[in-house]
Amino acid sequence: MKRILKYIWLWGLLSLCVSSCEEEAAVINPDVSHDKPTEVVIGDSPRLCSDLQKDNQQVFLIVTDKENEVVTDQVSVVLKEAATGTKNLTVVVDKDFDVEAFQLAYTNSNYTLLPDNAYELGNGGSLTIAAGAMQSGKMTLILKGWMLPVPENFNLGASQYLLPLKIKEDGKYQTLLYRINWTNGKHRLTSDKGYTCIGYVDTEKMSPLVSSVYWLQENYMDKKNKCSQLFDVVNLLRATIDAGGKLNLNADISHVLKNADKYIRPLQLMGMKVCLTVKNSSTIGFCHLTDGEIDNLVAQVKTAVELYGLDGIDLWDDSDEYGANGIKNTSAYPKLIKALRGALSKETMLTVADKGEATASFFDKEKCGGIEVGKYIDYAYNGYVNQYSIPFWTDFEVPEAEWMICGRKPFAGLEKNRFVCFTQDFTQSLLATYDESEAYLNFIMDMEGTGSFPGFIVFNESKGYIAYDLRDNMRGMENLLRAPMDDMQPLYDPNFETQVFTNSRQAGAVGNDVNNTYFRKDW
Repeated sequence: MKRILKYIWLWGLLSLCVSSCEEEAAVINPDVSHDKPTEVVIGDSPRLCSDLQKDNQQVFLIVTDKENEVVTDQVSVVLKEAATGTKNLTVVVDKDFDVEAFQLAYTNSNYTLLPDNAYELGNGGSLTIAAGAMQSGKMTLILKGWMLPVPENFNLGASQYLLPLKIKEDGKYQTLLYRINWTNGKHRLTSDKGYTCIGYVDTEKMSPLVSSVYWLQENYMDKKNKCSQLFDVVNLLRATIDAGGKLNLNADISHVLKNADKYIRPLQLMGMKVCLTVKNSSTIGFCHLTDGEIDNLVAQVKTAVELYGLDGIDLWDDSDEYGANGIKNTSAYPKLIKALRGALSKETMLTVADKGEATASFFDKEKCGGIEVGKYIDYAYNGYVNQYSIPFWTDFEVPEAEWMICGRKPFAGLEKNRFVCFTQDFTQSLLATYDESEAYLNFIMDMEGTGSFPGFIVFNESKGYIAYDLRDNMRGMENLLRAPMDDMQPLYDPNFETQVFTNSRQAGAVGNDVNNTYFRKDW
């Protein structure tokens, strides 16, 4: 609850600061008041408490297979009022914890109880609360990741574990649940595949957990070769901006953010960065913001990032959705980008979609108010879904085709390996869409025998891939998911030595619809 009070106080301070600006821009609370908290609510009863995550009854940890490298935590009992006498308590693992119910509640989770040899409870789990004290002494919990079995390929979900702790003597104490992910590096998405994969999840349709089942197996002919997760970054669709620079969080994205323990933390534990995509509304884009409104929006975005534990912000202004005639201040969007970079931590990602008039002038430092946009962002990428944006650094010529975007210019200050040229709609097969003309296949696979393989060159130099609108598996129709994944292979692997696959677990139907899909939103 201290965290909530902190942000209530922060909003009051921000209101005073922004109202003192010369331009009118009232700070508008973007519904980050935690009516559905990301923490497990701490009630009035006494509870087990972790030193690592004091304000949460679920603790998220990562252990590795490095021998003798342990993860430790200090566990104590916290009371609501002073103890009337000395109490001796014992912490034990709840062997009766309902793992199956937890799996059903957390769609597609593969959690199992942590094996006995992978943990130690210090001093036999004994805790003592002195008379007049409100907190016990501390017990050391030791986690030994190297004692866990190495998951076999195609069973990569077997790296999620639960360690539920409870007080043996009295069931009135709130329990403490550790959610643990095991990794040996290659099983995490931060592999050395050489490029960045960013996946978009539309929270109006899907649970963000859908991004967790896509895997990349490098050199699948080698049986010893391990797999890594495909996506490095997951962008959540979507927040929008409203009049006055208000950050608008609709019901779907609000539910995901306010239940981050269910939808966001597991992805972060698996090594993915989870970012919030902020888009234009039907009438207002980033180019319309005044300086005061920019300050307003930046303050709200910063608060949302910190409050919900996000890894970054993704900006996507599609001027086609509100009409380009309103774009008169070409420096407003660059000012917003620079202001966000200054307000967010160095570790927080900032990415920008290149589409339409909103970003058309980003190549010109002067039109951007002297700002080199590329110096303030981690990635820019093509915002034209299922169309190549022919990059500025290529020397080859490509015949005009409906899947090709020509004439876009590079952002000032942006290196070519931080621009992603292709964004694929993951709900359809691009090869099937353009099969009639074969222009796309000729571009990617050089079917005409020119020897240039321009598609490979573009992909390898841009070092990235965007998958838009990730979809789930229809029960009994899982193979339909193969098409867009197979489309990717010519891009990242001209020698066809790798494969992308899904490894999902059916964790029960969601709701009353027997035909429901694995990852359709469950709220």
